[in-house]
Amino acid sequence: MNAGWITALATLITALSGVGVVWVKQRSEAKDPIPKAAAELAVAEQALGLIKESRDALREDVVRLKEERTEDRKRMDELQEQVYSLREDNADLHGVVDQMRHALSLATRYIEALLRWAREGSVPPQPTVPVSLRDLIDPTLQ
Repeated sequence: MNAGWITALATLITALSGVGVVWVKQRSEAKDPIPKAAAELAVAEQALGLIKESRDALREDVVRLKEERTEDRKRMDELQEQVYSLREDNADLHGVVDQMRHALSLATRYIEALLRWAREGSVPPQPTVPVSLRDLIDPTLQ
């Protein structure tokens, strides 16, 4: 073989290997985006699935919280009504207590007058029974 043939053959082999490298590189690059895109798509679908699950869970929580808030408002309204009722009862009881204190004061003054007369030994005129005490005293004694 002569040197020209060897040079030509080496050049041809080099050119073929260059073409092969370029072809393999293009083929490799052509294959990479498809699996990369598929992987990215799969990851995106998983992320969307998680987002949808989170959204659904949040919606359920919002519905539950609204129901609980409605129930809490009902309980608060009932408690407020009870407070108003208790305030009215308390005011009524204060009135009754005031009446009882007044009646006790009148009864105490009446008893004190009787004790003074008994100590002095005189027979004083019978004291008048206060109107608020007349229902509490035996009518035969009046």
